[in-house]
Amino acid sequence: MKPYLQWHSEKKELKNCFFAISFNTSEKLGVSSGKYKNYHLKFKDLDPSSFLDLLHSMIEPQRDDQEASIPICKIKLPIPDVPTAYIVLDVTAKFHASGKAEFVLNTKNQIGFETKNGQARFINEGSHDIDSILQASAKAALGLNAGLEIVKTKLCDVELDGGVKGLVRSTLHLYDDEGGNKSVGSELPYSGLEDLAEGNPDVLVCGDVSLYWLMDLIINTSSSKMHDLGFSRSFSIMNEDDQVFHNLHHIENGHFVKKCTRNGRQTLVLMEEVKLDRIVLNSYAEVLKKNETHTIEIRSLPQGYDKASLSYSSSDPSIASVDKEGNVTALKEGSARIEVKTDDDRYQSYVNILVSTS
Repeated sequence: MKPYLQWHSEKKELKNCFFAISFNTSEKLGVSSGKYKNYHLKFKDLDPSSFLDLLHSMIEPQRDDQEASIPICKIKLPIPDVPTAYIVLDVTAKFHASGKAEFVLNTKNQIGFETKNGQARFINEGSHDIDSILQASAKAALGLNAGLEIVKTKLCDVELDGGVKGLVRSTLHLYDDEGGNKSVGSELPYSGLEDLAEGNPDVLVCGDVSLYWLMDLIINTSSSKMHDLGFSRSFSIMNEDDQVFHNLHHIENGHFVKKCTRNGRQTLVLMEEVKLDRIVLNSYAEVLKKNETHTIEIRSLPQGYDKASLSYSSSDPSIASVDKEGNVTALKEGSARIEVKTDDDRYQSYVNILVSTS
């Protein structure tokens, strides 16, 4: 509220005045889909490795994309001399969404009145700003299906689906205690990752959007009898190789940016002569493929200790084993914690290992 009043004392009348109320409104229009278990955990307090483990163990099995089909028209053409047989033509619009896509309309308003030099006017001003939030993969396609129907049973059909698809690929940026940034790709929906990582300073989420033409040919769809008998094939005629624009568009916090800003944070520079009262590692989290090896690198040790005084152990040797030199071997999918400690058990540090099959 902005009140203003000027009084003419000699004429005892109002000379100038101003009164207005300013306010902002925001309206959202969009779609949101997702199926996640409701876990009562403080995700924002988890360290990056534990955050990643929870994502794969809890949420990935719950992924569920939403798809809707809207019939446009259906034509049945009778086959001469076969009373119960028809050629059936279906035209269907298909829409798919996985995540959240919104348009946000922000308005700034000012309502009130003003008098100036004896002239009065009402104030009703507003400005509008449209923003977009994209956290979803989505597609829109038009499907043409031609099939043979006998006695109200579709025996076989051929369908051609054509349209456009937007694909959002998610990337997790995991920060360690030294400010290092490790990037891990994820197939989980961007919107789900963004919601769960909210408030966690050590887990930041990015996305890359690509838009491409879509055309699929399907012989014997799921609505035909031949499909139930196992006689079904599908072919991708146009796919991710047929880009609408030939560069990815980067998104952070649901908004488009020119390039990724998730850089490494300012780290502590350790000189050779400086000794900290703890074990400092080069990395505290690693993502390995099955049968891949990784050597734990030591950046600094407490005064009076050297690498020969260290021992290594794994919380689950069946997933990731470690030898006495600190060489880690990924054995099967899962997660394990490698402990690095001094022989007198006075100092210890940990490396979180995630083993992935892809």
